[in-house]
Amino acid sequence: MVENERTPYELTKRGSDMKGLKRAQMALRTGLALFLFFFGIYCVHAQGAVSLWNASATPNTVSDPDTGSVELGMKFQSDVAGTVTGVRFFKGSRNTGTHVGHLWSSGGALLATVTFTSETASGWQQANFPAPIAIQAKTTYVISYLAPKGHYADDGYFFNSGVNNAPLHGLPNGSSGPNGLYAYGSGSFPNQSWEASNYWVDLMFNPSGVPPSTYSISGKVSGAAATLTLSGVTSRTTKTDSSGNYSFSGLANGLYIVAASQSGYSFSPATVSKTVSGGNVTGVNFTGVAVPPGTYSLSGKVTGSAATLTLSGASSGTTKTDANGNYSFSGLANGTYLVAPSQTGYSFTPSTVSKSVSGGNVTGVNFTAAVKPLSHTVSLSWAASTSPNIAGYRVYRAGVSGGPYGLLTSSLISGTSYVDGSVASGQTYFYVTTAVSSGNMESGYSNQSVATIPTP
Repeated sequence: MVENERTPYELTKRGSDMKGLKRAQMALRTGLALFLFFFGIYCVHAQGAVSLWNASATPNTVSDPDTGSVELGMKFQSDVAGTVTGVRFFKGSRNTGTHVGHLWSSGGALLATVTFTSETASGWQQANFPAPIAIQAKTTYVISYLAPKGHYADDGYFFNSGVNNAPLHGLPNGSSGPNGLYAYGSGSFPNQSWEASNYWVDLMFNPSGVPPSTYSISGKVSGAAATLTLSGVTSRTTKTDSSGNYSFSGLANGLYIVAASQSGYSFSPATVSKTVSGGNVTGVNFTGVAVPPGTYSLSGKVTGSAATLTLSGASSGTTKTDANGNYSFSGLANGTYLVAPSQTGYSFTPSTVSKSVSGGNVTGVNFTAAVKPLSHTVSLSWAASTSPNIAGYRVYRAGVSGGPYGLLTSSLISGTSYVDGSVASGQTYFYVTTAVSSGNMESGYSNQSVATIPTP
């Protein structure tokens, strides 16, 4: 028979998102989130840096049962320009491993990275970026950290209201898209959201800390005149002079990416990533090579996951994204091509892109990856009947407590377990079993067991 909670019984939900197991706690968490918001738990640090929470602020849920490696983040804005000097997060004792902090633009450009060191066993942890990162007023950014072994702090529905400590604002859900962000994997841009959850990640912000000095990135392009494109903390373009030299000036500290381009040429390297940190950066050089007449390239970027890109059409091939998500197919003749990304466990938008190469390179063939939603099952097990001559068991299910129950198994089950794969997200099911003798005599219903399927 199926045992209830007072006897040996096992009921598990396989493949379920761990977050779906905590709905019973959400009302309490919502109340806590509103309490923190209205009573202004924030922090101004001794050196003038501002954060949203002070050292006495603590989560309601210090350690989520999820054990996956996950990047956890928060969207924020500042009323004034300034610099982000570091990242903070609240750590429970089970949140172990090497933690890495990140600052991103709202579109997923990585602006700064730092690895946490000298952590305490629990409580607020802080790490300063190698150099302050200048941010603009009233512009959305994302602060995040990697919890490589899960067990992160997690309070659901917190960002339904947001949190404010002027000039900083942890944005309410919906004001600039969802807030309370996450992405499974190592160091991926967090662009998924679950119930506006607060993962208790914070920033160090200095309203008066914009460095008065600015710096430059410069280099030389050999083999061809070129247009140089700068992205990262700020975006600009410039051209080489008659000697192949170029320079971007007036740059604040931060991470930048430089790329060279010119019709009919390919460049090595394709891009260069450099960090400006209190001084000029020189020697960012490129070499241009003429592309054979009649061949071109098709390129783009994948955000949300690394991916393999498959090209078909006038010619075929495969390539992988680099560390920044960029990819390129070169040496293509004029014609129509189809590009398709793939990665285990992810879906992509769009799923494919068709492009025509016609006398020039094709750029901006971009894709966004998202984790595929999980399917759910309910696994039942029960103690064997002690009655003699048992031929097998039958499993019944109802949508309401106490039935009426419907038979799930057309034939007898010889063992003492059963997996129900015909369940729907967000539904609750009630199960009983019966024992059937070799003479086809059926027992009464066992004690009822309950399974609630998470969403999604």
